[in-house]
Amino acid sequence: MPDRRLVRGVDPVIITATLLLLGMGFAAIYSAVTPSGQTALTYQMAKQFFAAGVGAAAAIAAAALSYRRLLRGGYAFYALSLLLLVLVLLVGRHGGGAQRWLRIGPVNLQPSELAKIATVAVLARWLGDLGGNVRVRDTLVAVALAALPAGLIAVQPDLGTALVLMPAVFVCLMVAGARWTHLGTLALAAAACVPVGFRFLRDYQIDRLLVFIDPGRDPAGTGYAVVQSKIALGAGGWFGQGWRAGTQSQLNFLPEHHTDFIFPVLGEEWGFLGACLVLAVYLLLLLRCARVAATASDSAGRVLAAGLTCVLAVQVIVNVAMSAGLAPVVGLPLPFMSYGGSALLAALVCVGLLVNVAMRRRVY
Repeated sequence: MPDRRLVRGVDPVIITATLLLLGMGFAAIYSAVTPSGQTALTYQMAKQFFAAGVGAAAAIAAAALSYRRLLRGGYAFYALSLLLLVLVLLVGRHGGGAQRWLRIGPVNLQPSELAKIATVAVLARWLGDLGGNVRVRDTLVAVALAALPAGLIAVQPDLGTALVLMPAVFVCLMVAGARWTHLGTLALAAAACVPVGFRFLRDYQIDRLLVFIDPGRDPAGTGYAVVQSKIALGAGGWFGQGWRAGTQSQLNFLPEHHTDFIFPVLGEEWGFLGACLVLAVYLLLLLRCARVAATASDSAGRVLAAGLTCVLAVQVIVNVAMSAGLAPVVGLPLPFMSYGGSALLAALVCVGLLVNVAMRRRVY
């Protein structure tokens, strides 16, 4: 019989919010990938349902075993994620100008999604053992642990996913008890590296930044996606045009409307109020996840929960901001809602681990 304290520790708000986002995501993806008038289940929807099933099983497994025991294998999981990232660069599949996927039988795996979880896990293992006494050396080790997978991901290139790890390591260090002087120095060093980083950007990445600064620079080329995204959001009005009735997505004016730009599909079909409802559910989920981090029973649990919450929060903020033209386009999916098996699997495992930490507040 399961420990009743574990059962009572399950956070129903996190689970309910996740299920709501999944349901809304399925509806939006179905609208985006299914032509008007067609009702048959498409190949993309079948794959998304399969990924959701695998992700749900993985989330349950991630919640079932004590996170302390899971973190004992944090270094091994981290090493495996690095190996997969190296394999992507050597034998990975190309698509959309990037090399991000490994073909494993009938499945395309995107290791960078799993690397985010592995990086947070290894940070929780490393920082959780310090008991709040985070020295300069410990801070540098933590940064190196995050910089290694971030560098491998950036080379693919996948700048958006790589950048997610930077605020995550900062939050993990802050929760672990790093000194504010060390954190401030780290932030200044990161800011100083930005001009150097521009030298390594590819031409299309530079064009995206220039279009963000000057939206009218190339409306029919690099800026086309952002222009169409804004049109879709504006066309929704207050109440939307109705499910599967949005012209921007149904007529394929909006590119990548089932993946990176799923939020404009929601805005066009469900309107401003519907988009606000989606954002409210995200806010509720992230606040509950932050509460889990704040009330965790030990340092490792706090770091793990805070890091995973940061990963989810950054993806939501950046995806919505780029859809509205408030941030450069970096190709980050919207958690639980964008089409993509690896991204959905990673998001559900994050939830499973957060539930894991919440369940054991009453036990440890």
